Amino acid sequence: MTEIRRAGADSGDLGTAHRAQHAASTRMSNEAHDLLVTDFRGRACRTQPSANEIPIQNNRSNRNGCSFADGGPTSENPLPPFNAGDLYRTNLQNVAHVRADVANNRRPDRSVAEMTGTGFAVLKDNNTCYVATNEHVVVPGQNLRTNGLRVTMSNGQTFAGNVVEADKNRDLALIAVQTGAETSRVCSPRAVAETAYTHGPAFVMGFPEGAINRPYLSPATLRGTVQVTEGRGRNRHTQELIFGTATIRSGNSGSPVYAPTGKIIGTANSGDARNVGIVGMTAEDARRWQRIHAPNAVVP
Repeated sequence: MTEIRRAGADSGDLGTAHRAQHAASTRMSNEAHDLLVTDFRGRACRTQPSANEIPIQNNRSNRNGCSFADGGPTSENPLPPFNAGDLYRTNLQNVAHVRADVANNRRPDRSVAEMTGTGFAVLKDNNTCYVATNEHVVVPGQNLRTNGLRVTMSNGQTFAGNVVEADKNRDLALIAVQTGAETSRVCSPRAVAETAYTHGPAFVMGFPEGAINRPYLSPATLRGTVQVTEGRGRNRHTQELIFGTATIRSGNSGSPVYAPTGKIIGTANSGDARNVGIVGMTAEDARRWQRIHAPNAVVP
């Protein structure tokens, strides 16, 4: 998307820039919607969603994926009490699929596994898209190392990335994705909420299990915060999580969680068929990342 950064632009310049921004956004959205929805094994669903439907996962959806629902709020709709369809389509360009090849420290040249998760764009500069995710998505366990990081953007293009910050205690990480000349086309950061949002309706967007191409939406209801103690010995720490109800699967780690306003309020880091744990975020996280890692980037 084209950014308006020049001071003192006249109305004609601004109008041209706005039209270019809208055209780029529309092009990205169309590219994302052209990708086939897959099941949780990465296979194209035999039936694809209609123009008004979106992929969803909840406790009533198909266990293997390929469940769709109308995006508008209706009495029979399993989605939140707001127009989830519009918000899904708006934020579709924000979500990315993250894959990390894992190797043993003793044989760093040989990958032994692949970790997958979800991420979301929070910043961009001229040639880099900065994607946030959970620390455990990109940093493997003891005696293991990441042997390569690939991030697939909403239009299906895949780029190499590297972790520039990893906070184990908060389970947050920031990936610098080398999008190069494609940055303005594939990177669409969304605003993070200024204040914490811990109660009320929300939705999660991510890639459960082996799903690819287009993310699934999980309706959520947030019910407050809880203190969770994790780790052992020196790694033992207490973390505050937002908790709520939602359907979350492996692969949803790092998924953005959005408030009804469409702003990001955190990232899903744990859960099951009915519950979700969320690492809360505010706009100060994005501003701090910008100051440290991307001083030329624009914070949405």
